[in-house]
Amino acid sequence: MDDKDIKIAFYFEDLMKNVSSGIPEATIFRWRQNAKALGVTHLLMIDITTYQIGQYHNNPDGEVIFERYQNLSQIEKKYPNFKMVILETPNTLEAKKIKYQHLPEFKHPKKAIYVVGPDSEPVDLTQGKRDNKFVVIPSDYRNAIWAETAISIALYDRFVKTKWQSQ
Repeated sequence: MDDKDIKIAFYFEDLMKNVSSGIPEATIFRWRQNAKALGVTHLLMIDITTYQIGQYHNNPDGEVIFERYQNLSQIEKKYPNFKMVILETPNTLEAKKIKYQHLPEFKHPKKAIYVVGPDSEPVDLTQGKRDNKFVVIPSDYRNAIWAETAISIALYDRFVKTKWQSQ
């Protein structure tokens, strides 16, 4: 698999909504560093801050392409040939009667956008018009984990499965 076919979509939220978000610059820095470490070339920020502060942040090192959106539907329109891999908890999905796969059984699509919700709430699963989304659970754990952790688990799984498939 080619690394340029892996993108991350993450929600950028207000500090007051999620105090763990911390300083906005530090949040963007962490996402950028994780992306580089995991072979991701595109960071797609969904800016849900009250004052749209994400517009003031960019990626100064140039190794990761950084794009800002207002919602998930805009990302789907820009990247129609990519599968959406939405990471969410079983409790959230079962409450909405959405079928899902556990990560060990999941086959990662070649061209994928891995989507995590804001740390303070689930992904808005009402957005988007395409029916080719995959919903993957990063673990059997029933409670939520931090978005950065979920991405790391899923992308490590992709790396391991891809490495084994190519041998």
